[in-house]
Amino acid sequence: MRLLQSAGNISTSRITAFLELILKLISTDFCKNCPDEFCQDSRQYIGDLLNWKDRLTKTEETGKQKQVFYIVAANVKALYPSLCGETVTKARECALEKHSNFNTNAQKVIVKLNEICLNNVVTQYGDQLHIQTNGIVTGDNHSVSLANIAVHYIQQPIAGVLRDAALFRRFIDDIIWIATSKLSNENIRQALTSAFANNGLELTFRQACTADQKGEVEFLHVNHCITTDDDFGFVTKDFVKPTAEGRQFINVKSHHPQSTFKSSYLEKQ
Repeated sequence: MRLLQSAGNISTSRITAFLELILKLISTDFCKNCPDEFCQDSRQYIGDLLNWKDRLTKTEETGKQKQVFYIVAANVKALYPSLCGETVTKARECALEKHSNFNTNAQKVIVKLNEICLNNVVTQYGDQLHIQTNGIVTGDNHSVSLANIAVHYIQQPIAGVLRDAALFRRFIDDIIWIATSKLSNENIRQALTSAFANNGLELTFRQACTADQKGEVEFLHVNHCITTDDDFGFVTKDFVKPTAEGRQFINVKSHHPQSTFKSSYLEKQ
């Protein structure tokens, strides 16, 4: 089973909302450096993929000679409840030190506030209350920023290997890369497996190769489908999760935040 939580109007909500104002920008900048893997959503990923194809077309003349590509997606199993507290703390300290202009005392205050929030999470299950001793709350204000910082920190030691990918992107616990050789693909896969295992985390993989007659790999709302009709050996199509079949879209007059409207629009597209 997987632990699912929501956090709304709890004792630390105001603190985590304040921390999110600080950590969101730091997280974005952190994930764009060594390696550059930042992916905001499906729309940005499609743009990065098209830019990569355009550059390759101009430099390698892909249309004249087809190249073999390995398209691999990876997912971190149960990321939020499985993250080690020590890893989260070290990642936060690294991000604050290298990607903020806060002095040492301010950095310590921010780290301490995060520790207070993470160490005082009480979850109700049935009639009993439980103190969470590991991981981060899935639905807290600053959970996404913390998760991004932690995962990027885990991957920093293998940045050199990840640069061998023709394209490498990550959205929280979802990873996608395109490799141009079997060797570089295996090196990336093994490096990622080892890096996450060293932090008590496990990866699951999905792979397709343009040398095969068929195959597909999904990432966010994008499905990479192998085909012989395309110069690159694959095309992208809209991917709808099985759990979202028969879904309905929100009313344009509803009071949802703009981010909800944008995600619904992308899913419809």
